[in-house]
Amino acid sequence: AQNTTHMLAIDKQAGFVYTTNIRSNSLTQLSLTPLAKVQDLDTKAMPEAINISQAAKQLWYGANKDGIVTVLDLLELNQGNSEELASFENFSFPYRVLFNHAQNIALVPDFRAHKVRFFDTQQLTEIGQLDLAANAGPQGIVLHPTLDIAFLSLNLLHKVIAIDISTRRIIGEYPTGNNPDGIGYTHLSFRAD
Repeated sequence: AQNTTHMLAIDKQAGFVYTTNIRSNSLTQLSLTPLAKVQDLDTKAMPEAINISQAAKQLWYGANKDGIVTVLDLLELNQGNSEELASFENFSFPYRVLFNHAQNIALVPDFRAHKVRFFDTQQLTEIGQLDLAANAGPQGIVLHPTLDIAFLSLNLLHKVIAIDISTRRIIGEYPTGNNPDGIGYTHLSFRAD
């Protein structure tokens, strides 16, 4: 059994789900049809963040112990092999991975370094970073449903910011309650009576 299974990513095209298992230092591959465990794959220490770029055919995961984000070939993974395409170091805590709509840019909030790093998924290179306020504690991140705008919770500053992905600039701030973490987006509208 795997220990501390936390995040998951869905490969809709191939019908697989991948989970990170923080304390087992592994990924688990699950089949959606039939519902079954396929395999466990070794990873770098303390994997947590995970996401899939269908466009680039890549699985990205962040390993917290040594502060590394690793990119795997999704087609190879689906065949049972874990071919590493790239790895990016010098993270303090790569908390999540998010892709823009074209899936050619990856965003990785670094919780302890208080920044967001940006990567080109085609060239597998770092293209920039956005430094946040000291002790911001960036955590949960979600993409606007139609625009390349990311909403990012700043856990230690008790707010959510909006980031224009193309310019890598903050374009809005929204106060929250204490210590926001997970974040979602809804099309529902609310009105006060």
